[in-house]
Amino acid sequence: ELIKDIESFYHNDQSNLTGSIRRTEYRRNSERLLGWFIEIFDRLAVQLPETAKAFASPWSINDPYHFRELKLRAFSKPNLFKTTFVAAELLGLELHSFWDRETRAELLDVLVKRWSEFSAENQTAIMSRIFTGPTHMDYGMSDDSNFRDRTVAGYVRYLQLKGCKLSADQSNQ
Repeated sequence: ELIKDIESFYHNDQSNLTGSIRRTEYRRNSERLLGWFIEIFDRLAVQLPETAKAFASPWSINDPYHFRELKLRAFSKPNLFKTTFVAAELLGLELHSFWDRETRAELLDVLVKRWSEFSAENQTAIMSRIFTGPTHMDYGMSDDSNFRDRTVAGYVRYLQLKGCKLSADQSNQ
């Protein structure tokens, strides 16, 4: 029923069987499939939250591929995971995973959607993690003295613009 609702269908393209798929085609197909999966998962999270949680639970938050993105999306849904668990998982992210540009939007989305639910202690710990900032190595860039400050400022400003209440000290940093 969920697949019918998004009008998806399977198509076996014979040309892909005989030759290699060009990188751009692979990426486009991968993104389209991921989009369909996300649509189905979002519907599942509403209709059968315990089932959605069971699917999302084994996904690794530190996975370098799509599972980090999917897990972060699942964390943004309050009916799936308890706030204390989400905060602990976010604080337990490996440094390169926390600052991964590929999942920056999903991380910020979780923070914005769940911010008011986090305890003051967890908010402080998350902001401390943000203020520590990435190293240039987390982004694979050459050394840039302003890079960390610009990145941290962007995260903090985004949270402020989205209505996350920060302490006076945090806002001034």
